[in-house]
Amino acid sequence: MKNYYDIELHRELSKILKNDFVVDDIYPYFDKMNKLFPVKFDRYHLEKLHNYEILRWDGINYDDLSLFIHNVIKENRINEEEIVIYLGDNLTDYAYIFLLRDLNKIIHKLLSIPEQHYIINSNMSWCIFISLENDVEFARTM
Repeated sequence: MKNYYDIELHRELSKILKNDFVVDDIYPYFDKMNKLFPVKFDRYHLEKLHNYEILRWDGINYDDLSLFIHNVIKENRINEEEIVIYLGDNLTDYAYIFLLRDLNKIIHKLLSIPEQHYIINSNMSWCIFISLENDVEFARTM
């Protein structure tokens, strides 16, 4: 790893998750997303998918963000033991793989990187997207 953001994120995740995560090549995930998610002007349009929900988050109150994520997980019967992949679209060069139950422990570290954020499951049947403008979106592909 040569990228400052990846080095710092890896260091922080190692402390919080006790090395219970995997780092992988980011490009195959974006390649697959490009096939499954509607794209317009270099942006995924989750609103065109199933079970779309959005939170206009203030970027400060992590309780609101956690509650939104908790609710969409519960409403969509997503298993918190599911493996998820974190992708940043600009400043990070790697995909980070961990259990969904750990997302709440590390979300503040992920969002400290000024880029768009995607959290997907391994078969890409759903996605959580957090924009630079702090819109938090959820949708299912199936």
